[in-house]
Amino acid sequence: MINDRNPKGMPIPQKGSNITDLSPLINADSEEWVLLVSWILGAMNPSGPFPVLILQGQQGSAKSTTAKLLRDLIDPSTVPIQSLPKSERDLIIAAKNSWVLNLDNLSGISPRLADAFCRISTGGGFRARTLYQNSKETLFSIKRPVIMNGITDVSTRSDFLDRCIIVNMPVIPNRKRLREYELNRYWEEHKAGIFGHLCDSISTALSDYQKVNIPEPPRMADFAHWVTAAEPAIGWESGAFLNAYENKRKQLNEITIEANPVASAVLRLMAHAKGQEWIGTPSELLSALELYTDERTVKSKEWPKAPNALSNQLSRIAPSLQEKGILIERGKSGSRSIRIIPVEPASSEPEVNQGAHDRNENMEMAVYVEEDL
Repeated sequence: MINDRNPKGMPIPQKGSNITDLSPLINADSEEWVLLVSWILGAMNPSGPFPVLILQGQQGSAKSTTAKLLRDLIDPSTVPIQSLPKSERDLIIAAKNSWVLNLDNLSGISPRLADAFCRISTGGGFRARTLYQNSKETLFSIKRPVIMNGITDVSTRSDFLDRCIIVNMPVIPNRKRLREYELNRYWEEHKAGIFGHLCDSISTALSDYQKVNIPEPPRMADFAHWVTAAEPAIGWESGAFLNAYENKRKQLNEITIEANPVASAVLRLMAHAKGQEWIGTPSELLSALELYTDERTVKSKEWPKAPNALSNQLSRIAPSLQEKGILIERGKSGSRSIRIIPVEPASSEPEVNQGAHDRNENMEMAVYVEEDL
């Protein structure tokens, strides 16, 4: 795609190269390499949905450079990276004028913007008052790929993380760093061939997408079917993507549980129950959970101060708790009761098929430029 406001042409696809030519410039292990390439494939799907790619790591791990390369491959722009928009309106305008949103150096996002990114990821409508008009509205329907990078966790909200792929990037040793001139020369030499292989893979996905059958599809099921359809053209063994995606999803679920004090308290409550279910009102549950957390947490802003706030939190964390073997049911026909039931937890974490894509283990890990120091 050519950005009308910041025109920079797409490369002309060429034969003879492979997506693995991108590998020397990517600072990630073999499993997360699979996820990163999967995100690229997903971002080239004309209809989405698009998981949010979060590049996470310490200073000097080449997060910004990686984000710029990915943006340049999919949606070239003379302004390849930007800061987080301050408002939902600014975010909408940025998404309307680009195919890929590339947001740099995030330390966190507000709940309101997290909800907006969820809608951008899977597709949603936005309303905004038309400028210089008192009563007219401008309607937007937007679905876009998003890249974020940051040192810390950008968000721990379960509904947002369900739509994310997080790639953890280690610090690059000084001996493996490249000057920007060397990196750019390598990139310009191989970019067209890498793009050509991606185009071949997208052609395969378009041809085989409707034939793919995933018995138990994960969240972002359309994305999973799309990448699975492209696997043969990429050169991965069947199931390589799903194994890596499921492993990462389970890791993100653990992050959600650990970061949410209510979820942690529910787990402690049910551990003490020793296999017995718990039934009560939201008020009774709030009092019960306070016995399984410390006073400092109860006084924190993250802890719900009223039964309705507890109910809202339970609705958000219920899918994460079910992965841990805790099912939350709400009363029917006007009943305010909450029932917490121990169930069989989700299947154990699958092993990634190491033969699926080793990314050429003889190849040295990424080398990057000084701007990432």
